[in-house]
Amino acid sequence: MAKKILLLTISYPPVLNSAARLFSELAEQLKEKGFCVTVITSMPQRYVADDKEKFPEEEELNGVKVYRLPMVSLPKQVPLLRGFEHFFVAFQYWLKGGHLPSHDAVIVYSPPLPLTMAGIKLAQKWRGISIVNVQDLYPQSVIDLGLLKNPLLISLARWIERRAYRYADFITVHSEGNREYVIEHDVAESKAHVVFNWVDLEKYRPGPLKNSLRERL
Repeated sequence: MAKKILLLTISYPPVLNSAARLFSELAEQLKEKGFCVTVITSMPQRYVADDKEKFPEEEELNGVKVYRLPMVSLPKQVPLLRGFEHFFVAFQYWLKGGHLPSHDAVIVYSPPLPLTMAGIKLAQKWRGISIVNVQDLYPQSVIDLGLLKNPLLISLARWIERRAYRYADFITVHSEGNREYVIEHDVAESKAHVVFNWVDLEKYRPGPLKNSLRERL
């Protein structure tokens, strides 16, 4: 019987952004390898080329079962409301996942950071493996950018980060520097793995180093 893998990501096609591309290619490649793959994602709101007003809540895309959950529309520029939205989304995903049959592994795209706990809890419920794919180092990146300044919110985000790193079975990052960061934040070296974000080298090939753009700039 094929192993079942659940992917949690807030972006998935027809959304056109890096997260959607990354996890859709991952899902489809896992499907080709013989796994049974399910995705829980959010209803598209932006970065969509399709002009449809509504997308199906449940469908199959390239052999992958996809569930889309409604999004809450809150002002993005208010950190407190943005934080509430992230917790609400995590609760939605956890609730939806709890109604699905058990899976052998759960892979979570982070950020948003609270979504990691939804994936970890589901994996623990099913006695499966939880994998947190860290694409951005939250909350460190938003602290460095000056977007998160409230000490209480920073403490809460740090607490979630510690729990995610502690209770996930594996942490994957896309660079050696990020691996060093998570290890410095109490992740065991055996749990932290570098998985580089991939690219189709047959489709995208570097051009010559000497070119008009380099000369102009």
